[in-house]
Amino acid sequence: MSAETGSGSVVEQVAGGALAARWVGERVPRVEDERMITGHGRYVDDLQKPGMVHAAFVRSTVARGRITGLDVSAARQAAGVLAVLTAAEVNPRVHAFGRAMPGRGPDQTPRRVLADGDVRYVGEPVVMVIAESRYLAEDAAELVSLEIEPDTPVVTMAQAMADGGPLVHPERPDNLAGVVPAADTPELDAIIANAPHVFTETFDQHRYVDVPMETRGLVAEWDQPTRQLEVLIAGQGVHVPRSFFARMLDLPEDKIRVVMGDVGVGDCSPGDAAGELVGLGRLGRGRHLGRHRACRDALCS
Repeated sequence: MSAETGSGSVVEQVAGGALAARWVGERVPRVEDERMITGHGRYVDDLQKPGMVHAAFVRSTVARGRITGLDVSAARQAAGVLAVLTAAEVNPRVHAFGRAMPGRGPDQTPRRVLADGDVRYVGEPVVMVIAESRYLAEDAAELVSLEIEPDTPVVTMAQAMADGGPLVHPERPDNLAGVVPAADTPELDAIIANAPHVFTETFDQHRYVDVPMETRGLVAEWDQPTRQLEVLIAGQGVHVPRSFFARMLDLPEDKIRVVMGDVGVGDCSPGDAAGELVGLGRLGRGRHLGRHRACRDALCS
């Protein structure tokens, strides 16, 4: 895309403060429509790499509980299955798995790629199945025997912050994920202090869940000789996911290439890719690992 316009370069317009005024209220020609409406869009699910294998997950159906039984032997013997991974094989390979956004402090909530011993939210992945096709992976996932003893869930903020209440993460002293300090606003404080009437209210917002047209997906390839990772994602950017993958896998950022093509949803969590990327390391070099969420995955996790 050229940086030149009819009245000077973009740089000149920004310097003159006229860029916003130039485009507000104007019709901006769309350049991608013809390709999209004629079926030439290129989404993650369109990518078929040589030797690509596929991943599926077995997820928790309860919000909080203890894993009392897990048997993956039948899944490992299923046709086309390359690996069935549990927390014991995956979690030790992960380094920093916490979320950290630019300009914000780290989230102190403990996270793991696969549930180990207990489950802490509906949809938490417990087992990862890797097979020659998506259908074989999903069929094998149904062969996994998972038994969970449900425990009291923590579903409200008041319940989470109550003294002596159940802990979502037993290794934490409380359910506080982090603290965002309020801004220092002495003028506002003075106005409130001197106001004739001050009202205090608590507002509850309903829970919601994403129902995307295109569910989250990625295709990843690990090249062992160069120790480089390439990840093609459906998301909203490449820099934050690359930073996340670098911390998680203990790789330099310049060894990771994240590519974002066409997307049908403005929703992507890099953490959702953690299991796929660690599982890729179990397959050896030269393999592509694809993962595209089913709608039920998007709704339950």
